[in-house]
Amino acid sequence: EYASAKLRADREIVMAAVAQNGEALKYASTELKANPEVVMAAMTQAGYALQWASAELQMERNIIIAAYQSNVEALYYAQGDYASCPQIIHDTLKRDYRTIFFINENKKVKIRKIIFEGNTAFSDFRLRWKLKEIKHLL
Repeated sequence: EYASAKLRADREIVMAAVAQNGEALKYASTELKANPEVVMAAMTQAGYALQWASAELQMERNIIIAAYQSNVEALYYAQGDYASCPQIIHDTLKRDYRTIFFINENKKVKIRKIIFEGNTAFSDFRLRWKLKEIKHLL
């Protein structure tokens, strides 16, 4: 945070910093925030550091995957087509066991059927009932 511009632009110093704490990417120079190796090192440490990567790298598939695998909340900072890529989300969910819904606000639509796969903790009926309970929030 208090490093000089020269230190913030030094690749070796920034690499060492993000390897210890991905949040250090916040303080890196603009050039290093656009460096795939530096950003990847930050993503493996703290996925939410994606918010400080260059806009171009926020759209890079491998960077997004690394960020998601480190911290699923990185989803909020991903950009472009891969931000909502079903395969990335599926791979992340295999590890994290969270459900993520991407909603593009357009026309109102009606959902005809919801299928719960792989769930052994709750009955399908109970899950559907919970969805009905929160319907008013949607």
